[in-house]
Amino acid sequence: MKTILVKEGRARLQFGAEGFNILNHTNRLRISPYYTSTFRGIIETQTARQVQLMIQFEY
Repeated sequence: MKTILVKEGRARLQFGAEGFNILNHTNRLRISPYYTSTFRGIIETQTARQVQLMIQFEY
């Protein structure tokens, strides 16, 4: 997060970034119940890497 003072003590502008699942591991959302317990098949996964950018103005 980076803060820039617009008016001393009155207003500031902030920039930021957040990252989720940066190491890109598989996030299982649904697993098929029809396979045996050792070979379960993944039906659906969540998104891999996500990055959010943020701009905020406080006064």
